[in-house]
Amino acid sequence: MKKTRSLIFMVVVLAFLVGGFALWQVLGKPGTEIEPTTAPTYQSKDPLVSLKAEDVARIVLRNDAGTIELKPVWAQPTPAPTTTATSELPVTGAAKPTPAPILHWELVSPQLEGLSDAFVDKMGSDLLILTIVDEIGAKAASELSQFGLAEPAATVVYELNSGAKIEAALGAKVSASESARYYAMSKGETDSRVVVVTSVAEKLQKSALSLLDRNVVNLTVEDLYSFTLQREGEEFLLSGVSLPVETVGQDGSKVTLQDWQMKTPIEWKANATNITNFLTEVVQLQAEEFFEYSAEKLASYGLDKPQYKITLRSAEGDKVLLIGQAKSSNEAYAMLEGQAQLFSFNRSVLTQAGIPAIDFYDSFAALVNITDVGKLTVTLDGEEYLSTIFNPTRAETDAAKAKGDPEPKPAYTLNGKDANVINDNDDNLFTRYYQTVIGVTLAGFDPDASPKADQAIYTVQYEMRNENPDIQLAYVARDAQTLYLLKNGEYTGFYVDQDKFTADSNIDSPGVKLAIEILQAEITAQQTAATTTAVETSESTGTSRTEN
Repeated sequence: MKKTRSLIFMVVVLAFLVGGFALWQVLGKPGTEIEPTTAPTYQSKDPLVSLKAEDVARIVLRNDAGTIELKPVWAQPTPAPTTTATSELPVTGAAKPTPAPILHWELVSPQLEGLSDAFVDKMGSDLLILTIVDEIGAKAASELSQFGLAEPAATVVYELNSGAKIEAALGAKVSASESARYYAMSKGETDSRVVVVTSVAEKLQKSALSLLDRNVVNLTVEDLYSFTLQREGEEFLLSGVSLPVETVGQDGSKVTLQDWQMKTPIEWKANATNITNFLTEVVQLQAEEFFEYSAEKLASYGLDKPQYKITLRSAEGDKVLLIGQAKSSNEAYAMLEGQAQLFSFNRSVLTQAGIPAIDFYDSFAALVNITDVGKLTVTLDGEEYLSTIFNPTRAETDAAKAKGDPEPKPAYTLNGKDANVINDNDDNLFTRYYQTVIGVTLAGFDPDASPKADQAIYTVQYEMRNENPDIQLAYVARDAQTLYLLKNGEYTGFYVDQDKFTADSNIDSPGVKLAIEILQAEITAQQTAATTTAVETSESTGTSRTEN
């Protein structure tokens, strides 16, 4: 009986100990908190998304700018031709492996013209990996609002070839002072992984318009047949046409160059350098940003009455570029007619469109090479100055050398006197005078005037010593400062500055009148010196004979 009681007591004690141990396991040690069920853990800096293109069927990005749908497209590269064995040349070596397919990304939606394939490819590749900078951890749906992820700013859904889907989202900025740091998440079945990202935010906020080619014109100057430029506030249209010019290269081969002829407001040889500079700026214009627009809101961009309207004609047809008002101190709005978007561009890259209209024209009244001229007649206020000119061409010099003849030398006269004179600074004063005559340049145009050649106060006539036609220029007073220019009896529509003839304040940059005066004075001085020298020589010779 005693043994039975002891056994019962031991069983009770054992049961008490087992129960206490179980309670200790459930409640924990005294002074400790209850541990919650552990959440999934992630390695620090593991990407939010990391996929291979071959596993992806489609990517759909949604944000405030709209929806972008991309899909990968694989192209098999054209294999290199394989050598075929012949009796003379058998095939040797290992077979070349089949080249790997080339990945491109296709913009399925929206449908846009003028896409940059490079930008589309980059967006597709960029979205395959979404890196992080900080790990927040797993969060329940009820906790997402504090991160701006209950109603995200952007979502991206990856539809995989396996049928599975992966979804990521962009939330709020981490803080106002950290504009580059955003919360983001990847969605799970029961909770979401929340992280902090930086560069990913830019990827997920892109607009489809960011995929458009920044080179809005996509032409070269050499592609152009013609151009027109209408500028706000000008009543006339500036227009020019391209003229191919054949020349001979250094190797003797024929080379075709591009020259330009202005057509309106006056037909005249163009300043090819200025036009090329202007057109180069236009064809190289790059968009900084694209915008959607509606026709009724064009006025808010200054595009209903554009500052410039530029039409470029090429084999592709006409492209019409409209330049609107300033967007900021650095940018302005613009658009190509017929495109669904307008864009902004850096204003500093389009400067030549605003140059004076006269600068689109070749500035010389008549740029005549002195080697072409046999006689030059200049009339100033009724006084005539007649010059004969011989300035040998390279061909004439080479021909003389080939024959063994003396090299031909320049010869100039002015009113019958030798004018091939050099001053103390070793300047040829006749060629300086000639340069002032051909240096009369256009100052502006006045196409509505009707001056007559018989009203001229100055005239210039070039008589050529080759097959080129002679040129007659007449200058008729327009006002106290300017002269109308007539060429071969016809009014050109241009006027020149009077001081091209009358400037007398700088002997290093004289007008035509002063250049003639300087030339005449030097001719007289050298003739006088020559006469004096001859007399002195004669007297010296006579004295010597007397002494003998």
